[in-house]
Amino acid sequence: ETWEELAGALLSLRRNPPPVSGEVVVVDNGSRSTRGRARATELLAEMDGRLFARPDNPGYGAGMNHALAEARGRLLLACNPDLVFQPGCLAGLLQVLDAHPRAGVVAPEVYLDRSCTVRAPAHILPTPRDLVASAMAALFVGWNRRYSRRRTRAALHEWQRREPFQQAMLGGCCFLVSRELVERI
Repeated sequence: ETWEELAGALLSLRRNPPPVSGEVVVVDNGSRSTRGRARATELLAEMDGRLFARPDNPGYGAGMNHALAEARGRLLLACNPDLVFQPGCLAGLLQVLDAHPRAGVVAPEVYLDRSCTVRAPAHILPTPRDLVASAMAALFVGWNRRYSRRRTRAALHEWQRREPFQQAMLGGCCFLVSRELVERI
């Protein structure tokens, strides 16, 4: 249901291409909307991309697995349709992945606004304690304050970093992964 956003992402990808040649594979998980579809498919055709329209919506993971199975590259960039690629973003991801051969996946800094001032929240690998704390936070104001402060401290710690760092959990909106890792998994 995000054809207009996809068109924007494709335009930004065309303006800020990766430093290596590649292909664009889009999987549509059973969209009913056609708003913006013509523009998105036109851009995809201009980029020699391929569209796979699923009749159902089995979810994000199944859609990504379908795209990864269709893609042919050594490296795979998985991303949501509502991204705007900034200059140098894809080159930076590739540099980090090449510089750290033991890393299987890299992700960019993610911002929630086009001016790149509001960073996306930190991803915390959930522990049983987090699950209990988030459930309690939903029920009690005091727990909510404590849990929110803890999450904010974790986010601030990440947001203040200026160099690449290892993280136990990455957001799924955009990541570059080696085919070798995908095939091992």
